[in-house]
Amino acid sequence: MAGGAPGGNSRGRGGKFKKYTRGGKIDALKHGKKDVTEMRKGTECGISFEGYQDFQVGDQVQTYEEVREKRTLGC
Repeated sequence: MAGGAPGGNSRGRGGKFKKYTRGGKIDALKHGKKDVTEMRKGTECGISFEGYQDFQVGDQVQTYEEVREKRTLGC
């Protein structure tokens, strides 16, 4: 893990050479056989996405957290 993986309502995408073509909601994040909610930078983990499991050798994964905020009028 090059950077810390977000937990909670996290999403991710994967592909080759920074052309991220596949992605979705993170279904599972594991450290060994243990389920975890986030990982620290520099550690190894297993990750799976809802609806997609067919990653290939050399694919890169990018994770992000989607935050929705209610719009307000500023005066």
